[in-house]
Amino acid sequence: MIYLEQFKQLFISTEFVIYVLIMVTDIITGNIKALIKNEWNSNNGVKGLLKHFSVTTFAIFVLSSFTIYYDTPTYQTTVLIFLSGINLMSILENLDQIGVKFPDKMTKYFSQMTYKGENKNE
Repeated sequence: MIYLEQFKQLFISTEFVIYVLIMVTDIITGNIKALIKNEWNSNNGVKGLLKHFSVTTFAIFVLSSFTIYYDTPTYQTTVLIFLSGINLMSILENLDQIGVKFPDKMTKYFSQMTYKGENKNE
């Protein structure tokens, strides 16, 4: 019974809702990128969805268990913020590959983004 309560608390937590919104945005921008670059196929789509599904399943079950065991949502919050950050980087990389321009000061720190500066290793 306590486990079901932790699931409910996870699903209504602000961090989880933000994580899901960022994940959906990552999926959408990834599909747009694939369409524009003519790389859209079922293999890439299935790999991306499986990756997101497995990470989300981990977040739901393992983090709920940690919350019960340690009696605090601290680990859940920390991991969800970390996973959201990773997905945000993926969104930025997708947007860069679609053609959205970002400042050189930002792109020089992302290896998969186009950097137009003189020395990438500054």
